[in-house]
Amino acid sequence: MNILVDSVLKKKIQIENRKHRRGIYYLWLFEKISFALVIAYIVLFPIYCVATGEFVSTNMRTGELSYFLVAMLTSTFGSMGLAAVLFIYVLRIRLEHTFIG
Repeated sequence: MNILVDSVLKKKIQIENRKHRRGIYYLWLFEKISFALVIAYIVLFPIYCVATGEFVSTNMRTGELSYFLVAMLTSTFGSMGLAAVLFIYVLRIRLEHTFIG
C-alpha cells in the first residue's frame, strides 16, 4: 500500500529533521566538551593543589600534611560535573528519540 505524500510537506519535514539533527549535534558536542573539562579538573586539580600548597593543611600534632580538603573538593566537584554530563546525555538521547526517532 503506497501513501502519497505532498512533496512540499515532505520537504518541510526533511528541513525540520535537519534542524533538529543540528541542535542535537551541538548538544552532543557540548556534552563531550563538558566531559573532557570535568575529567581534566579531576586529574589536574590535585596536581595544582600539591604544587602550590593550596587547600593542603598541616596536622598540628604530627606535622604531616593533610590532603583531605583536596580529596573532598575534587570528589565533590568532580561528581557534580559528572552528574551534569550524565543529565546532558540523557537529555540528548530523549531528544533524539523524540525528534528523529
